[in-house]
Amino acid sequence: MVNPLKFHEIMLELLKLREHYNMDPFIEKLYEALSGVNSPFLDGSNMTNKQKEAISTMIDYYQQKEEYEKCAVLKRMVEDSSKVKDD
Repeated sequence: MVNPLKFHEIMLELLKLREHYNMDPFIEKLYEALSGVNSPFLDGSNMTNKQKEAISTMIDYYQQKEEYEKCAVLKRMVEDSSKVKDD
């Protein structure tokens, strides 16, 4: 069974990283939160335009790092969000 607090623990770590302006670990931790089992964004139904913009920034970051698998996961989230709103 997946620990239901995992998402919240990751979010707390993100806040700490943001305070220190350490972007690489911040984006990695954010990716972990967004793509994790407990993510509220996996079905795409809860995503705002600002969140889509943030994910777009993450996609740019991972393209620069040539981590294309992560780009694909993030793109799928945005696409799924668009499908949910169109239905």
